[in-house]
Amino acid sequence: MGEIAVKHGFYGTDGGDPAAPAYSGSSECLIIADADPGELWVFNILTGKNNASAIWAAQKIPDNHVTVLGNAFSIRRMNLSDSENFLYSPGISDLALEMGWWTPSPQDPPEIFDFFGAYGWDVYTPTTSAAICSYVNMSSEFLRNVLSYYAGRRMWRVFSLLSPEEGAKLDPNTGHLPDTQNPYPVSVSAAPGSVTLQMVMDTHRDHYEGTPYDLTKGMAAGPHGNPNRGWPTLGIAGQWERAIGMFRTCWSFLLEAKPKWSVTWFGWDAAHGTAYLPLFAASSDRGPESFHSISGHMSKFSHEVAFWAFNFVNQYQDLNFQLINADVRKRAHQIEKDAQRLVEMWSAEADKIGVDEAARKCLTQRSNAFAQKTVGEWWDFAYSLMAKYGHYVVTHNESTNGELVHGAGSQEFPIWWLSSPEVGFTSWTPSGPYGVLNGGGSDLGSVWTLSSVSPLNALFLGLFSVLSAAVIAYHVGIHQGKRKQDHGAYYLVQP
Repeated sequence: MGEIAVKHGFYGTDGGDPAAPAYSGSSECLIIADADPGELWVFNILTGKNNASAIWAAQKIPDNHVTVLGNAFSIRRMNLSDSENFLYSPGISDLALEMGWWTPSPQDPPEIFDFFGAYGWDVYTPTTSAAICSYVNMSSEFLRNVLSYYAGRRMWRVFSLLSPEEGAKLDPNTGHLPDTQNPYPVSVSAAPGSVTLQMVMDTHRDHYEGTPYDLTKGMAAGPHGNPNRGWPTLGIAGQWERAIGMFRTCWSFLLEAKPKWSVTWFGWDAAHGTAYLPLFAASSDRGPESFHSISGHMSKFSHEVAFWAFNFVNQYQDLNFQLINADVRKRAHQIEKDAQRLVEMWSAEADKIGVDEAARKCLTQRSNAFAQKTVGEWWDFAYSLMAKYGHYVVTHNESTNGELVHGAGSQEFPIWWLSSPEVGFTSWTPSGPYGVLNGGGSDLGSVWTLSSVSPLNALFLGLFSVLSAAVIAYHVGIHQGKRKQDHGAYYLVQP
């Protein structure tokens, strides 16, 4: 991969005008797995000098380790003399030295090179940060915190979820920037067999539940614990925590590399409202019909398109995320449990067939049929949620007592939310007003105070958190999956 990029050039999708490409945005970070001989590598790459060729680095991850990429380069101190664990492009440090992006430390031997320290975007670069800071009405120091925790918080969270013992040693406030002192490691150890496929699936669904950064808590989550944050108004300095699970995810997947029958576990739309379905890498034909149907698209709803089944559930559960998502996750877990059992059965069946082409055809037929059947059942599940949770009650059956209005498990508004004067329930008067900003004022730039609400409900205002869904761009080294808008100043940072 690296040799091809050096020979033919690497040009990132967010590198600006192809006629005069910029370094910012022309970068990418990937994880590469090989089941035989059982290796895992992190691969970082950016465009080279004069925006031609490429500069790249790869680091081998030790056995029984967990690694994570959060829209940022993660390769730090490289030992350029250790060819077993580090691979890189010729003259890897030349451009960084020429541009003044990196200076060797006198304490380090000459073979040590800090890749992210050299090629990660410098927040304080005047030509890039000034325009963005002005555009979104924030200081460079504020921008620094936004960028630092956009990647860093998720890195900490993944390590904490998949390797709790090692994650407990890490500070969630360390952040992740090129000049971060004592940065997070590229990987942490995990006991053999301790990380399950289901754990990784659920990590994709995480919103920092149970931590000080829990997006299901506080006024921003509404009365029913919704972690999804929509687009903010431009020009207001502020940000939401950047979770792993995001409402704007179009699809996510897990690659389970195996010596023979590798599996892609594919989930449409946001991970917290999907079920991951198995598709074999050795497929002999196209995927399920609903996975490639063109009867619908992003602006045209269609029952024939699998995406819409999962998007429909994701949209509907926002009515009461706390209650409805519990049903959604329960159903998804059952589907994924059944699928994992079936994958083992199908793989054993393919092994018995022996003939490679026939075996691959068998696996394709089995997985496609299961996926298509599950999509149909997911539509039925979606309609059952509408019946159960419609009209802000919980309907279990048609009996006299089949509809739950009050009590545990109902859709009642919680007391802490109703008690807030901003809501207007307890501040009602015959003449109004029915809900005002606490502290007065109606302009969008005013700050809301939550003195009447419990401290737990104000958590979303604390700490330096991360970029909202539509604020700014990650630049070189803080990139993966952005889409550029508004002439280079405004980005949608994609998961």
